[in-house]
Amino acid sequence: NCKAEGSCPLGYFACDDGQCIQEEKICDHNFDCNDKSDEHRCHEKEMEGRCAPGHFRCGDGTCIADRFVCDGMSDCIDNSDESTCSKTACLATQFRCDSGACIPKSWECDHEYDCQDLSDEHSGCASVTCATHMFTCSNGRCVDKSLICDQSDDCGDNSDESSCYPHLSDLLCGYDQFSCGKNQSICLPLTAKCNGTAECPQKQDEMNCSSCDSESFECSNRKCIPKEWLCDGTDDCGDHSDENVTLCSTDVHQLPNLSKYHYKPCENGFRCKSGACISLDLLCNNKHDCYDESDEGGLCSKSCTPSSHPCSQKCIKTPAGPMCVCEKGYKLTGDGRTCEDINECQQEPAVCSQICVNTNGSHLCDCFNGFNLRGDKKSCKATGGSLSLMFVSDNQIRELTQNSLNILYSDDMPKVTAMDISMKDRTIFFTIENSPTIQKIDTVTKKRQYIEHIGFPKKIAYDWATGHIYYYNAQSDEKSISICSFEEMMCSKLIDIDLHRHVSELVIDSTNGVLFYALASWWVFNSPTYVLYSTKLDGSDRKEMIRSTNGYITGITFDPNKKLLYYADQHQGIIFQVAYESHTPIPVFKDLHRLQGLKIFENHLYFSISNGDITKCRLYDDKGCQTFKIHAYNHDQFLLVQEGLQSKLPNPCTNHTCQNLCVTHEREQRCLCSDGSV
Repeated sequence: NCKAEGSCPLGYFACDDGQCIQEEKICDHNFDCNDKSDEHRCHEKEMEGRCAPGHFRCGDGTCIADRFVCDGMSDCIDNSDESTCSKTACLATQFRCDSGACIPKSWECDHEYDCQDLSDEHSGCASVTCATHMFTCSNGRCVDKSLICDQSDDCGDNSDESSCYPHLSDLLCGYDQFSCGKNQSICLPLTAKCNGTAECPQKQDEMNCSSCDSESFECSNRKCIPKEWLCDGTDDCGDHSDENVTLCSTDVHQLPNLSKYHYKPCENGFRCKSGACISLDLLCNNKHDCYDESDEGGLCSKSCTPSSHPCSQKCIKTPAGPMCVCEKGYKLTGDGRTCEDINECQQEPAVCSQICVNTNGSHLCDCFNGFNLRGDKKSCKATGGSLSLMFVSDNQIRELTQNSLNILYSDDMPKVTAMDISMKDRTIFFTIENSPTIQKIDTVTKKRQYIEHIGFPKKIAYDWATGHIYYYNAQSDEKSISICSFEEMMCSKLIDIDLHRHVSELVIDSTNGVLFYALASWWVFNSPTYVLYSTKLDGSDRKEMIRSTNGYITGITFDPNKKLLYYADQHQGIIFQVAYESHTPIPVFKDLHRLQGLKIFENHLYFSISNGDITKCRLYDDKGCQTFKIHAYNHDQFLLVQEGLQSKLPNPCTNHTCQNLCVTHEREQRCLCSDGSV
């Protein structure tokens, strides 16, 4: 009964994510592990012939999610999930698709197709009507009326700017000049248009730049260069995108005839002597499918007979003798005869967005609490309302939803430099350039508060368990990571920061009680360097996770369920992944220009790139990416807003007796003194 170091004690079961639960809780039809692994593969134990909660038991004992019963597709081998559909009714909290499938009621008319037959987005869905303080764009979107004629395409179709005419007194730009904005008050030479540098106050000279012609290559900074200059060892673009390692290792434009001699693989077929590839089904069928007739004769008649069948699964007749192949989900072992299961859950990229359970010859995908499996049976959708995006545009905080653009905060003050949010009550915390304050605004009541005389706050992070604000105080003689409480109107220092370094990013995982921050140094004649740290929320147990002598972190986010940290290195143009207890970063996405900000939602990473657009990339399946515009010129700061991003947690500091601030350590109270001691 010896157990490996770090495993669970005797009488406890180790969940796949390392959590320990009592053994009697295994297969008790309740999810006790965060990753639900205590209820996986229970049918193999034949315990009462039941499945885990929210699952349906097929006739052969396999368990599938309830959502896939009567969805018009057979998920059970024996079709038992579809055989009694005429008698099946959805719950009052569910919507019934035309196919018979049941989905959460909140998924109906949420502008996202969830039924396989698309019936959840029907003609009965209410059309969008803009509020009285909103402007209705030609494309149906609603934007705040204060954004009309602000020289910015906030609608996305320019309809909020199309009726804005300049006054007759305004100066007209010459034929050889470019106008910044509708009032034509700033005129630039035409050579300034699309030159890769923004001369207009709101970057109009770099918007809607036309693509390069067919004989040119478009650099990441939109500069056009001749294709002949690609991969020639010289940085002709100015941003190295023409000498990109990935591009130059795959580009064959200088060898135009190479593809003519390219050797095509024949992994799942038969290679004729002539080099052609044919299907295995065409072998030994008494028909010559190879031009050289090499697919017939030989040992065809003697292969795969009762006395010559060495295979554990399928045997294929070939002119060279029996050939063993495996069923889908299996692979041949080294002996060329025996088939073994493929563990899809170990593949990269991941086949499931969240939880993967390997089965013989296949796999099942599942989701963490707070998510439901989508109809594609591999991705997970968060329960609750739809996602929105909050972003900073100079001295404004705006919110972009599926069909509207609202201004949440606007003031004649310097620009907003950092922000975070309490999802529970939609309260925003933010800092203002050159201001010794942290501001707080209730987006519903518009009530504002602030804490002042706290140094020079820059980066901030919200602990949604205690309600505390952690921030980087950049005041040169008092550099520190400090904590403030709006409830108690009190602040304390937590971690001293070296005079020659600064905090480039700061985030808090309240679920696991961890603070992550990056310290950066950038000397004039050297490349930037950084160290990525993790620490408990009381500043104890500080660990150095990653150290780099060439990089600069401009975004950090985390997956609290998988305990994975993601960070954006702007200097290298790479997004890395690292486990909480690991020191080995893994590149996830490369060749990204001017990375800024990093957030995660539903196992997609969101980040801002060089042209200011927001990019969204999957962390599973094909790791595909898509880019969308938010129609603002300055939005380095952005937040994703959805209640599931901040799971409900108890406040360990409730009714604390500390004279100063209460902080947490492993979900227990600790008292923090003003000098940072605990």
